[in-house]
Amino acid sequence: MSYDILKLSDDKIFRFSLDMLPTTEKDYNQRRISPFIKGAFGLILTASIDMLIGFSTSYWATWEKIETRSYGGYGLWKMWSCSPKELGDGEYSRNTFTCSYKLAGWFEFPGWYVTTQVFSCIGFAGMLLTVFGLAMYICRVSLRTQRTISVLITIGHCSGFSLLVSLAIFGFKVVSDIDAKKTTEWYLSWSFTLICTAFVLNEIAASVLASEKHKILKDQKDTQKLEEDMRNVLTKISSFQTK
Repeated sequence: MSYDILKLSDDKIFRFSLDMLPTTEKDYNQRRISPFIKGAFGLILTASIDMLIGFSTSYWATWEKIETRSYGGYGLWKMWSCSPKELGDGEYSRNTFTCSYKLAGWFEFPGWYVTTQVFSCIGFAGMLLTVFGLAMYICRVSLRTQRTISVLITIGHCSGFSLLVSLAIFGFKVVSDIDAKKTTEWYLSWSFTLICTAFVLNEIAASVLASEKHKILKDQKDTQKLEEDMRNVLTKISSFQTK
């Protein structure tokens, strides 16, 4: 519905149209995809890729025993170690190594290791669900609601908490295990770093979505106030015409 306003003193004609205002949450969100949403999608997608690589590789932590020149590593699903061939009299080959691998079974490895696996799986699943949810939010207008964003924020923070728990458990326990082996050098390796990066990006993405939620609420309030003000103006003009 459009409303024409009478000529004012400067002979200019002002035309107001309430149809041009996004009067509902759906109307507002149909207009455009916010940069916040695009940014959050890029962040969580990058986090998921980092998580996938770190999730599937066996370099969460590595160790090396200087005196025997043996070394090894820990992953979420596999442990491995390599030892030089013993030549006798305390001598070891510099070129020939024997490596062994052990897959992480839920009934073979200690409880803390299984706990790390479980929380990592929950965190990874939450990330993938957030990526899917944001993709649907972008593609389907009917899902562009404040409730959808609230759900995605909750999933994001839950994923981050799960990853934080798994990182903390693995970091402390693996360090303790490596020290028990009396190794002289150890460090958390690049797979672990990728998981940490995924955790940080996931939390940033959740914060960006929270900013988008607050922006939508503010814009809705501003739109409702503007619509109400315009209705009041049109009501006064209508009253003036009747006089």
